[in-house]
Amino acid sequence: MAHLGRIRLFVKTIRKFLVNLKRHHAEQYQSLEELTRRYEEKNDGQFAVKPSESSRTLQQVGDDCFALIEPFRDREAVVAMSSYQLLVRLFGEQCLVETTETATCVIIKPNKEVPSDSLQTPPDPDAGYCGHKGKGYQVQVMETYSPDKTQPDLITHVSVEAAHESDANALLPAICASKSST
Repeated sequence: MAHLGRIRLFVKTIRKFLVNLKRHHAEQYQSLEELTRRYEEKNDGQFAVKPSESSRTLQQVGDDCFALIEPFRDREAVVAMSSYQLLVRLFGEQCLVETTETATCVIIKPNKEVPSDSLQTPPDPDAGYCGHKGKGYQVQVMETYSPDKTQPDLITHVSVEAAHESDANALLPAICASKSST
C-alpha cells in the first residue's frame, strides 16, 4: 500500500470526488472552475512541497476540502456519492471547523489527534494504520500443531482485519470459529 502523506491523501480524495462529480453532475462541476483547475492531474507538481511550506499547503487542501463539502451538503444526489462521503470522512478525521460571528475557519488537527482508523487511501477506505505495523491490514492465522510431525500442519482459521485492530482479543474468536467448523 502506498504511503500517502496528509497532503497527498487530501489531494487524491479531492480528485476522486471531482472526477465523479464531473462524470455524474457536470453542471455542478462547472460551477467549481477555479477549484477544479487546481486539482487537475497536470498540476501535480504544486502539491510536491518543501517541508517549510507543508503546513501552509495542508491548510490550503483542508480549506479546499471544506469548500467542496459545504455547497453540496443539501444536494442528495451528490451526498449519496461514495466519493463525497469519503471527502466528508477525511475532513471529519483531519480537520475541525471553528465558527465565529464573522467567519468560519478550518483548523487542521495535529497528527496525534488523527485516529488510527482514519482514511489511509481513497481506493481502500477500510485500511487502517498502526504505528508498529504501518498502513493496511493484518491477518490472524491459526493452524494445527503436531509435535511428532506425523501429521501435516493445517490452517484452521484465517481472519483479516484493518491494521489498527488490536491482536489482544484475536485468540478466542479463532478458537470458537475453528470449533464451530468441525
